[in-house]
Amino acid sequence: MKKKFLSSLAILTLSGVMSVQAQTVTFKQHRVNKGETLTDIAKQYSVGVKDILKYNPEVESGLQEKAVLLIPVVSNSEKGGISTVTSTSKNHLVESKETLYGISKKYQISIDELYRLNPGLKENGLKSGEIIHLEPAITAAVAVKPIAKLDTLVASSAQVVKEYLPSNTKTIVVGPKETVYGLAIEYQTSIQQLYELNPLLKTQGLVEGQALIVPSKKEPKETLKVNDVKTTNTVTYKEIVVEPKETIFNLSKEYQISPEQLLALNPELSYGLRVGMTLKVPGSASEKGIAASGSKTTTYSSGSYKDLTRSLDKNKSKELVLLLPFNAHKINIAKDDIQEKLKKDAFLNMTLDFYSGALIAIDSAKTLGLPLKVRIYDSKETSSTSEVSNLFSSENFSATDVIIGPFFQKNVIQTAALIKESKVVLVSPLSTEKGKSGPNLIQTMPNSDDLKRYMVDYMLSQKGKIVVIVDEKKTSTKSFLQQNYPNIKVLNGSEASKVADYLSTSTKNFVILDTGSIQTALSTTNALISKLATHDIQLATFDKNEVFDYTEISLNALTKLKLMYASVTRENESENGTRFAKMYKKENNIYPNRYATRGFDVTFDVISRMFQNEDFEETISKYTTQQVENKFAYSTVNGGVYNQGVYLLYYDEDLTVKIIK
Repeated sequence: MKKKFLSSLAILTLSGVMSVQAQTVTFKQHRVNKGETLTDIAKQYSVGVKDILKYNPEVESGLQEKAVLLIPVVSNSEKGGISTVTSTSKNHLVESKETLYGISKKYQISIDELYRLNPGLKENGLKSGEIIHLEPAITAAVAVKPIAKLDTLVASSAQVVKEYLPSNTKTIVVGPKETVYGLAIEYQTSIQQLYELNPLLKTQGLVEGQALIVPSKKEPKETLKVNDVKTTNTVTYKEIVVEPKETIFNLSKEYQISPEQLLALNPELSYGLRVGMTLKVPGSASEKGIAASGSKTTTYSSGSYKDLTRSLDKNKSKELVLLLPFNAHKINIAKDDIQEKLKKDAFLNMTLDFYSGALIAIDSAKTLGLPLKVRIYDSKETSSTSEVSNLFSSENFSATDVIIGPFFQKNVIQTAALIKESKVVLVSPLSTEKGKSGPNLIQTMPNSDDLKRYMVDYMLSQKGKIVVIVDEKKTSTKSFLQQNYPNIKVLNGSEASKVADYLSTSTKNFVILDTGSIQTALSTTNALISKLATHDIQLATFDKNEVFDYTEISLNALTKLKLMYASVTRENESENGTRFAKMYKKENNIYPNRYATRGFDVTFDVISRMFQNEDFEETISKYTTQQVENKFAYSTVNGGVYNQGVYLLYYDEDLTVKIIK
């Protein structure tokens, strides 16, 4: 877990800093080595284990190799430099037999205040060994004299941090996809300076929603747009509880309040956002921004989507069967620690997530009054085996209309063979492989070639010039282009810096970058940026991987080049998407991930097609539909039915992701 002691706060006033006087708490960062224990680390730095736990509460459950710990160091030195000033009584390590009453007396703080500062304490009680907060942690990186220097950073030679006293700095909240490089450009400072103002940034990275100290002496060139709070004669507020995966940035958007105003209303945010925290936000329904602010994703050309819920035929009952790989035979309830198994078994997690989304779809069908019968079976499958054939021997599927599952393509093909003489339709929910097909087998997941083809065909429709830069090792991409688009110019990654030689001044240029190399990506973006004044250029990628998240590739460059990529899913912050997320959260106490959403989308789309006044296969050939995140646009290719519903997205200069088509 990322620490936010230094990067999630409002700056202390200079007078407050000077009052610390001689004894100052500073920090060293320690990266955990293999086999190290808390005792080893404590001895190495001559501190107590409790001191380490105080600032690193997450290690109570065990040390993780390569994790970065904050090691407190009390210094009486008179050296100047950067210091972290921290309230030394903000936390308390609960000892055996201690009580809340005793702690409240010891620190002269009310029990209600302890409850407020420690979400979950009231419900779960006090536990020996846990760390509780006694006051909002106020921590800052400031330049004062005399204070000990943080020895893991090298002072900037160009500009020293003391130039930026508290009056010349401010706190911002990191938005989506922002990078250290981009922020340095935006606030006209250096990367080193940002590291010095935010010491943990160098070791722990930049995280969306965290607060960051930046110079305010110059106006930023551009800022992320956040809706201001609408002023009224009477402003009312309410309290909310922070849910998993929420960030300060997202909350500010949702409640139409700036991140800075949110921090002012909730000073405890100065040491980070935590699940379960109670926050004060604007309470008027008109001020809440989910429906009012609309979706962050804009559709330019949505196509002709059919809303099948408007033409449901409820006169005839239907049967749906789900074949899902729970593999319950591998779980011993008496012996296995279910929570531990869930932590380790990614495939089981994926199955349960898909299943939970499918259940929401089934409940939605009931709400719509559809006469649907559902049977769910454990397919007991791996990538090479399943129990499907045994199921068909023991169960009667003659009244079944549609089967969703299994997951693995080999087992899908096996199941399709078992039903080839019947009218049952088989829907493959997750596999992207293309094998044997048939008219009663529906493949719902587009594969990587579908995404590539969708993008290139769009570029050709725009009559643009296409240049592709491909790593030498990306043989599948080269093979795809040679077989399908032999006339497109393809460059090796080593030729990226020469891409400008192949650009046209008379037409739009699409440059597709397919690389895992940061150097190739840098060479390409730098070359293209230098030609923007004289050329119409759009950057694209077949594989939007981590290369585009590195700090060396600035978000500013990617938005100027309007980075384009194809995706099976869209980001849906519309009213419909929000409704599904809240419904799922209510049922499962957590927000849906992509597998849960996929489970809902596939299942609800199938159910909607089952209850039309026409054959299921007819709806497949006639209607393109769009659910929460997924699009379903089927085509018949070589006798098989495949979903080619793909989104073409791009980074816009207003820092949002928009849909091209």
